[in-house]
Parts: sequence; C-alpha cells; structure tokens
Amino acid sequence: GASIAGPALLLNLRSSAEKDAINQLMTKIHPEAFTSKFAADPTQLEQLVSAKTVTIPRLMEIAPPGTLDPSPFIYNSTLYTMAGLVSVAAMLHFMVKPVNSKYFDMSKKIDK
Repeated sequence: GASIAGPALLLNLRSSAEKDAINQLMTKIHPEAFTSKFAADPTQLEQLVSAKTVTIPRLMEIAPPGTLDPSPFIYNSTLYTMAGLVSVAAMLHFMVKPVNSKYFDMSKKIDK
C-alpha cells in the first residue's frame, strides 16, 4: 500500500506545484512572446504542458528579466507534506504499547 501510495502522492504534489509555477510564470509573459516561442496561442497552455512542449526552463527563456525561476521551489509543498506525514507516523509509532501477555500466552489455558 504505502510503497505505491507514497510515490504516487509525491508525483501528484510535484505535478500540482509545477502547474502552479507555470501558471504563475504565464502571468508575467507577454502573449506575443509566447506565441512566437511556441507557435501556439496561450489558451492552449494546458495541452502544451501535457505534451511537455512548455516547461518551466523554456518559459524562463521568454520571461522578463529579473523573473525569479520557480524551479528550486517546486518540491517545497511536497516535502512539507511528507514531513508532516512522517511526523504523524512517528507520533503514532511511539503511542504503540507492548501487548499484555495475557492475550498471547495460551499454554495455561491448554493445560487445564
């Protein structure tokens, strides 16, 4: 379960952060620059991102000077989420107590 859910969660969170970063970059890019670079209208952004035609590095090429590259921050929300889950798991781990021996010592009942 966790071996499949963990990576799937990471991928989903990263993908969401990447889409948010691309959409944020698009607010700073002139539509004419986008059209000349990708030979497509900015309204087709979703399809171009799905096809990996539009990526953050390619958008940074046409972004105005001084635009901050969001690439180093893509994993921030992903790692904060995973740190929270690990913290919850650690707290749950330390709440586990030893099982009382009366629940697994069956030899006394068998002898009677």
